[in-house]
Amino acid sequence: MGQPYRSAIYCGTNPFFTLTQHIIKNIEYFTIYELKILNLCFAVTYNTFVDSLDMCSSKYFSLLRAAMAPFRKSFGIVVLIFTIYIAPGVMKTPPWNHNLLSGFPPPTFYSWYEKETFHAEFDSFDEAMAEAKRVNKPLLIDFTGWACVNCRKMEESVWTVESIKEKLENDFVLVSLYVDDKVMLPEEQQGIFEYMAGDEMKKKKIKTIGNKWATFQTQVFNNNSQPYYVMLSPDGYLLGNPVGYTPDVQEYSDFLDCGIEAVK
Repeated sequence: MGQPYRSAIYCGTNPFFTLTQHIIKNIEYFTIYELKILNLCFAVTYNTFVDSLDMCSSKYFSLLRAAMAPFRKSFGIVVLIFTIYIAPGVMKTPPWNHNLLSGFPPPTFYSWYEKETFHAEFDSFDEAMAEAKRVNKPLLIDFTGWACVNCRKMEESVWTVESIKEKLENDFVLVSLYVDDKVMLPEEQQGIFEYMAGDEMKKKKIKTIGNKWATFQTQVFNNNSQPYYVMLSPDGYLLGNPVGYTPDVQEYSDFLDCGIEAVK
């Protein structure tokens, strides 16, 4: 049988080499030729296994592709239709509206085009209140947010209805207060707001415009959801109950009528 051979044999990246070493440690005598034959057997077995696995994988994916073919075509058609639907959105005057996507893009007036849109004239409560006193009209506060989906839906699907738009333009002073505005306040307006929560004194940092209006909404009107609509008289008195997201046009119209009647 020749001389005993116990040294490790280098076999490249063959994963069965570890098993060969284990056999060497447990069998007393192997010649170099016997070890080469043993290693060759392991290599052939491993390669056969990998080839079989590749064959099965190819067949499986071929069957999967065949089964998914109808769905792939349908999905492609849906993507094409959706692309055609949204593509005119980059135009100044698109041939159709995009109300199905209402609420997801930024406000319509937030565009590089100069086009007619409807939004609040004021974004400062103090300025809006001064204007309401000057023209003797009720103030409609719109607590909103740049990232508020339902706010966009109200602006694009309710405020644009002609009857609602006329009331907002002619009978109210409208102000939109963005509670997520990241613009920093002037240093003299920044600070710490202290308030009681039950028996505990809490503090809140006021640094941005959004901090200011969010705190105003929660502390004065005890609400932190958007959109939130509040009607005030020119003297600052509450007109009716504030409302949140109101997609029903008639319901929102009745809400506005309540404020209009209250100041007559």
